[in-house]
Amino acid sequence: MQTVFKPIMIGVLPLENCRHIYRSITEERTLEEESDLDYIIKQLAANHTLTVELLARTAYCHGWSPRKLRHELENCQFRLTFEDDGETVVIQEAYEKLFSLADMSKGEVNILEAFSLFPYMPLPDNTCEAWLLPDAGDTAPPNPFFKLYKKGWLQRIKGWFRDEERYCYQMHPVFSQFIRDARKPKLGQHEGLLEGCRENLTIPDHGSPLECQQYLPLAESIADRIFSNDTPSEIAFLKEIAYLLQYTGSYSKAEILCKRILDIDINKYGENHISTATSYNNLAFLHASQGRYDEALPLYQQALQIRQKTLGEEHPDTATSYNNLAGLYASQGRYDEALPPYQQALQIRQKT
Repeated sequence: MQTVFKPIMIGVLPLENCRHIYRSITEERTLEEESDLDYIIKQLAANHTLTVELLARTAYCHGWSPRKLRHELENCQFRLTFEDDGETVVIQEAYEKLFSLADMSKGEVNILEAFSLFPYMPLPDNTCEAWLLPDAGDTAPPNPFFKLYKKGWLQRIKGWFRDEERYCYQMHPVFSQFIRDARKPKLGQHEGLLEGCRENLTIPDHGSPLECQQYLPLAESIADRIFSNDTPSEIAFLKEIAYLLQYTGSYSKAEILCKRILDIDINKYGENHISTATSYNNLAFLHASQGRYDEALPLYQQALQIRQKTLGEEHPDTATSYNNLAGLYASQGRYDEALPPYQQALQIRQKT
């Protein structure tokens, strides 16, 4: 006999399913205060399963009964507006109230801000500790990731990662969007996260880039979502991502980042700065590696001009620019034009 499964929308479920979710978390077995629980589910949480789970974990952590939870929710005027007919879902203000009820430390808030920068993918617990605890500091409680899971703000799964079974944590996109909008995570509070991620993006001298590639979605998401100040550490982070993208053949993504870095350098330092010259050079190299020589040529020339002005004619970086320009000509078969800059690069290096 063929089994027929009835499709169920997991975003919003019937009252009985929501009751089961709530009671499985709070471990309540009695039917006392059933009317209060039903009111919370139907009137305040709009049968939205993610919210019901969060409310259940909030009640469990505080030791609140359904009646006490209802009192606390009504006291802070919590009510979720959630429609299943393609209409606007108003969730931001409601979750702000639950965020306040959660009674979190500064360290826990910092960790949630960091998770809001990630894509929806599991992060092993040891990586969480290495990347996030330095920024959370002493205000984070022991085992903060498990505590945030128990409070309902993180999800916890067990799976295999790098040939070993580990607990992993992730944040639901609804919570991620809310926390990003509410907290607006800034670079200054998450320098350790950037450094930890950047170290994992660096291709080892005797290793495979495949290990680094698994962190690219995380790095790209952080770069897109963090409220930046264009600090040196952020620029170094972006350069690491761009290099790895180029190394793995993701040229279009790498080009977007290289142009972003160049714009940052021009706005921050001006046209005639060595950092700007490096960005021109990197973008030129990206174009040249794809055979886009006509686009690469003026960028290499611009980098050379800046280095001549700022570093002088007899500097190793100026020699590098001459060498890059000569290499571009040689790649096109323009050997007569390649010879003079190759000779110039050689003369500089002989002197320096």
